[in-house]
Amino acid sequence: MTLYAADASTASNPVPPPAAPPASRLNRLFRLLSNPYLLLASMAVGVYLGLYNPAATSFLAPVADLYIGLLKMVLIPFLISAIMVSLSRLFGSEGMRRDIGPIVGVFVSGLAVAAVIGIAGAVALAPGGNISTTSREVLGQVVDKSPYAVDIEVSLNAPQSVAKLVPDVSMFDRFIPTNIFGALTSGDQLKILFFAIIFGIGLGSLRLDRSAGLQTALLGMYDLCTQLITWTNKLLPVALCAMVAKQVSTVGGAQLGAMINFTVGFALLSVVVCCGVVIVVAWGAGCGLAGAMRAIREPLLLAMATRSSVTCIPVAVDSLSERLSYERPRVEMLLPLGMTLFRFGPVLYFAFATIFVAQLHGVALTPGSYLLIFSGAMLAGFASAGTSGVLTISLLGVIFQPLGLPLEAALALLVTIDPVIDIFRTAAIVLPNCAAAAVVYRKRRMGAREPLPAHA
Repeated sequence: MTLYAADASTASNPVPPPAAPPASRLNRLFRLLSNPYLLLASMAVGVYLGLYNPAATSFLAPVADLYIGLLKMVLIPFLISAIMVSLSRLFGSEGMRRDIGPIVGVFVSGLAVAAVIGIAGAVALAPGGNISTTSREVLGQVVDKSPYAVDIEVSLNAPQSVAKLVPDVSMFDRFIPTNIFGALTSGDQLKILFFAIIFGIGLGSLRLDRSAGLQTALLGMYDLCTQLITWTNKLLPVALCAMVAKQVSTVGGAQLGAMINFTVGFALLSVVVCCGVVIVVAWGAGCGLAGAMRAIREPLLLAMATRSSVTCIPVAVDSLSERLSYERPRVEMLLPLGMTLFRFGPVLYFAFATIFVAQLHGVALTPGSYLLIFSGAMLAGFASAGTSGVLTISLLGVIFQPLGLPLEAALALLVTIDPVIDIFRTAAIVLPNCAAAAVVYRKRRMGAREPLPAHA
């Protein structure tokens, strides 16, 4: 009777469900911090603060400094482990070695398309050909005050001789580290990248019984760095607001107005590239355009927020493997290589910027000049691996010197708006690499999973 009484009491007074454990509430908070719409709101608040209340950004600056410091701490170990694991898998597996041809073909074709878009867009939009006298005066003042234009007097109507910014060094000295520990200490990413590539290829060529232990350790470091980057990105909403505010307040209105043709033109071409990526991903994944846009939304926002393609690798891997059902091991093998070696954004930028400077100085370009810009942009794009900011822009010298264009004057102009341009340049690295992976592994998707539902 007591048992039945207890049951009756329970039925008449149902016990309320237990409260959600702290872990689930914490997971909900983490999902909120990763919500793309929250990141868009953070960017909007940052733009407002940068325009109307720059002093307020000082309160958010410590979070931005913490975020950037944590990323810098993790990125080099992540880059080394990702490249080594990727290449050891590629060269150590007979099945994956068959993908080398398609990988090279897709990526080289994509780089060529980026160079053609940059050249055609610059010719059609003529960003350096329709600049007012007032804007030219502002640009001349920028050049005069720039530390990159030492001992030169630049006319925007005639090209000047190109002076070298760095002492002569062998091409091999720029890539090959004589002391890898010294390169790690100084943070020379180009030499670190070269070491990781050679080491990864060598590791893949060893027999499995000799390389398994080291591969396991590298894979563990890769997984650990991925987790640390995921945790660090929880600071992104606040850090993003502070970083955007600082960028907006740093880029002066006069300089941005004088370079508005270049800024808007490159942004437009980047949007064209990203729209093409959506179409390619939709075709490769066999999903609709809406599904492709949802899949690449998070990598796109993270690229625009951090301006670091390497930081976007874990999110891009998750998007392709979880949302579009690509095989995770293959995507994890390809994307780190693509993000570091096949840099579509800089190729687009180099082609567009070269023609802009030529138009600005009234230099007539011949068919041979366009061929030089096409090949030089692709070569400089490969060389931009491991570089950022001024170092990336300075690679324009690969194309400028044979064309007789003034590199120092170009640096003085382009550096002033690079915080804005770098947003689009990074997006044009990340998304085309996602599209390349979607094409290479189009027939290697996991059939057990279905694409995202229409309401996801």
